[in-house]
Amino acid sequence: MLTCCKLLVVLGMCAIAYAAGTKRCLGNGTCLNEEAVLLQARVRGQDDKESALEAASGHQNRSMQEGCPGTFLGQDGTTYACQFAIDNGWAKNCAEVSTWQDATCRDSSCSGTFVGDDGNLYTCQSAIDNGWARDCAEVSTWRAATCFAARSDNAEADIVIIGGGMVGCIVASQLAEKLPHKQIVLLEAGKPSQLDLGGSTRPGNTQGKDWNVYAQSGYQHDPFTRYDVPGNYIGDMHCYDGSCDDTWGKVTGGFYQCKVLGGCGVMNGALMQVPAPDMWASMPFGWQYEDMKTYIDRVIGDFTITPTPSADGKHYLDDAGANLLRKALHEEGFTDHTGIHVKPHTIGLPTVSVVHGERQSSASRYLPEALKRSNFKLITEAEVKRIIHNNGMATGVSYSKWGGNRKIMLKPGGKVVVSAGAFMTPRLLLLSGLDGSGRVGKGISDHGIKMRRYNVPGWPEGAWDTHNMRDPSVIDANLPQYTQSRSGPLAQYGPTLTGFFKVPGSPGDDRDHFDVEIFHNPMSKAHEIEVHFGLMRPTCSHEEIHLKADGNLGFSQGNGNDGLYFGCHQDRELLEYAIRKVDQALAKKGVTFKEEFGPWSFNHWVGTCAIGYCSDPGTLLVKGTSNVVVADASIVPRQIWAHPALSFMAVGHKASDLIANSFI
Repeated sequence: MLTCCKLLVVLGMCAIAYAAGTKRCLGNGTCLNEEAVLLQARVRGQDDKESALEAASGHQNRSMQEGCPGTFLGQDGTTYACQFAIDNGWAKNCAEVSTWQDATCRDSSCSGTFVGDDGNLYTCQSAIDNGWARDCAEVSTWRAATCFAARSDNAEADIVIIGGGMVGCIVASQLAEKLPHKQIVLLEAGKPSQLDLGGSTRPGNTQGKDWNVYAQSGYQHDPFTRYDVPGNYIGDMHCYDGSCDDTWGKVTGGFYQCKVLGGCGVMNGALMQVPAPDMWASMPFGWQYEDMKTYIDRVIGDFTITPTPSADGKHYLDDAGANLLRKALHEEGFTDHTGIHVKPHTIGLPTVSVVHGERQSSASRYLPEALKRSNFKLITEAEVKRIIHNNGMATGVSYSKWGGNRKIMLKPGGKVVVSAGAFMTPRLLLLSGLDGSGRVGKGISDHGIKMRRYNVPGWPEGAWDTHNMRDPSVIDANLPQYTQSRSGPLAQYGPTLTGFFKVPGSPGDDRDHFDVEIFHNPMSKAHEIEVHFGLMRPTCSHEEIHLKADGNLGFSQGNGNDGLYFGCHQDRELLEYAIRKVDQALAKKGVTFKEEFGPWSFNHWVGTCAIGYCSDPGTLLVKGTSNVVVADASIVPRQIWAHPALSFMAVGHKASDLIANSFI
């Protein structure tokens, strides 16, 4: 059992020593485990005890003076200098050391300790007693904070970015690169997600059963997390109802926003689509298509976008209903088309972001480089409670982590950048008394969606046995292929087929405008298929949100559904047109309608602090503030005419340029 013997704070860094074997603690705040040192010395053929300890002490002292300051806790219970790990070849660089997990909380009695971001030492059991964690297993996944300078209520930064979601990760990484002399802190309320970002959540299935899977030899990522595996998007393998720790539960009506590093970009279907250029015509000056094209092209160039996410280049799960739907629509005149520039009256494979069978998100694409920079700091599990300000001039932020309250204060001339998402951004602004001259929360919209289930008579018995991704046995059967080669059904994102309808008489030409997207997921029961219908160009559907007395968000019209989805006859007719066409096409194949569900959220929220209304198009400053900026989907005034991820990331790049230029 590991027990703490003392805590030293030296030169602003935290160090811990344990009474596991004999310890020799040095004046620099680190300790040596004498038994471990002697064992290593014997392996090298050294027998002299004092010489070995003297050499190790000198190595630690030199390491503390070199380029990777701070300490980390070894699994032997010894505190080592971070540079010591690099010198011994245990890590490539300081950034890698800083992602290591604290290994002291892993025994069943929960007797170990962890180091908080404030530099203090806590027992694992105290985390449970205080309600910071559910159990010892959860504490054991927390990242050690000992390789960073000790944090305190007096911490300062030039730029504090609130929210490490799809856009926030881009803004943070780009500002760290563009402003190397500015100290930048990214605060993310959720936990690390993908493996390369320090995540540790195992892949799982809908029965709550974790995959206890380790990749076979020859693969760098061993193991992977559920946020890395495309197939973990399918079904209910992520929790979207606010009851899990990777989603927020702060919105009336059961709507959600992802609460994890990378945001919904590590939990969604990863579709990448470019909307028609004239969609940008309704945006304010400086945000037209000619202004955004450079940023759109950059995103396209930065990501690996493909219709075949499996590492073997094959597309899987087509026989689980997608091929039937494709054939039915072919007979109605639909043509095949696959690409990021979607076309009306076509059907094809979705284009998604993936690298060698693993999810590629804005977090995984941009944050690793940022984490190597000395001017950038990422703090996860840090929920910002309010922006501290004086009549609209922010002076810092207050946040909580592991049950303790923290502050980061702004340096003179600093800025707060709110990238917390279209729900959490307005909530934080309103909680902080910053209402954008009464305009925060006005005009929120989403892509509405309905799902229709159809009966498929005469389907071959057992056709679903290898495709029903809700079945743990199906997942288990496909594990070897994925773990060995990152290929197969588990490398396949949920949507396996997309189609696009333009309603006669709707605005725009027939070459690149569409009103409704349909898609198919391989999740149906035997003898059934499910088709989803999404309204991608709503004309009138929107809502307003406000802060309720309990601190959560509510809608102006009850649960929000009445105004958000198909809120007028025109929007309902657009969707019904596509439904009628699909019903007719499937009926010719003997497929009959069974039941309908929805309207549901597509989780494509925009507009809660729109540029030109709530925030300034040229500076992104919230009205009524002098240094509070919004940079996320909240600033987009109206719906993106496609799956919005690619456009949102382009907005992130544009926003980072505007913010960086304000410091030059």
